[in-house]
Parts: sequence; C-alpha cells; structure tokens
Amino acid sequence: MSEIDPIRSDLIAFGQRLKGIRRNAKLSIREVAARAKVDKNTVLALEQGRPVRERSRQRISTVYGVLPVLPDGAVRDEPASFHDGRDVVWIRLDVEDVERPSSVSVTEAVQDDAVRRKLGLAGLAQQFFHRLSCTREQGTLRAAVFEVYGTSGRASQTSGEGLIYVLEGSLRFQIGDRVHVLRTGDAVTFDRTIPHEHRPAPPSRRCRILYVQTD
Repeated sequence: MSEIDPIRSDLIAFGQRLKGIRRNAKLSIREVAARAKVDKNTVLALEQGRPVRERSRQRISTVYGVLPVLPDGAVRDEPASFHDGRDVVWIRLDVEDVERPSSVSVTEAVQDDAVRRKLGLAGLAQQFFHRLSCTREQGTLRAAVFEVYGTSGRASQTSGEGLIYVLEGSLRFQIGDRVHVLRTGDAVTFDRTIPHEHRPAPPSRRCRILYVQTD
C-alpha cells in the first residue's frame, strides 16, 4: 500500500463529512462558495477529498461550522503534485442562465464517453469536465479537461487569470465584446475578472479543451 493512502482516506472522509453537513443544511455548492468567497469548484474538490489551499479550506470550514484541521500529514504541502490518469471522474455541467456561469451537477458523474456524447449532442448537457488532481496545497494553479457541447455561461471572477488550450475541435471564445475562434492547437490566456464565455465553434459540435486557472 502506498504511504499516501492514509492521507487520501482522511481527505475523503473529511470531504464526505462536509458534504453531509451541506446537504442537511439544504445548501447548494454555489451558495457555500458565495458565502466562503471561493470558487465553486474549490468546494466541490474539498467534498471529493481532493487537496485545496489551506486558506480556502479554512473559509469553507467556517461556513460549514467545523474545524478545518485534518489528521497529521493530510495538509502537508509538497514541492510537486501529480495527477494519476486512472483517477478520472467526469462531472456534468448544466447552464440554467446563459448570463451566469455553469452550475456543477454534483450528483451526476458520467463516465461513459458514448453517454456523454449522446447527452451533449442532444442538447441535454452543456459541458462535462474532470479535474486534474495535481493542485499543490499552497498553490494557486488549477486545471481541468472539458468536453464542450454548449455554452459555459458568461462568467467573471474577483481575481485571477485563465488559460484555454484547444485539444480537439474548434472553440468560440468571447471576452468582453471581443470574439475569437480557436482551433486545435490554439490557446488563449485571459483576465478572469472580465466577463467571458466559450462554446463550440461551427462546424464543431463538440470540442475538448484544457482549462487552467489561477486565483
């Protein structure tokens, strides 16, 4: 057994405890994120047992009303963090309002590629994503791979930068009033405080992107 297994187990147990508290309080991921003043994906990562920055964990724990302390070693920062390609969970994103960011469907993981494609092409899901679980404890960098079938919703954050690299297909990217079409191999970096949105660009009905952000 790997020596990090107990740490991973502690993180998962802590995340499950927080999820139970949130559900009992009838709070959504977005509501917790707003109260804690963190990104909604940070709340999701913590509930899934993934490492997040200590400051963010403290803010979220305050909302839940629990101590942010984990067992010894569970919050230790490391010089490098790695993602295991076998540890992939595809999460569905839904857009309720095109003028707002996508909301995370925390109850629905869709692992089958054919099912994701069917839902996406039928217009029943806008996007799917899986996070790259290589975020350092004290780091500000986060990354995920997205399958894009529809709009992301217009989003803006209080700080940070973003990077999109198109892995497959074509992507329509808008920031402010400027619209750009990115094709396979193209990339863009941008200010996340400015309203931005992305979606497939014709003729693509589906594209894959690598999305990287800093707080």
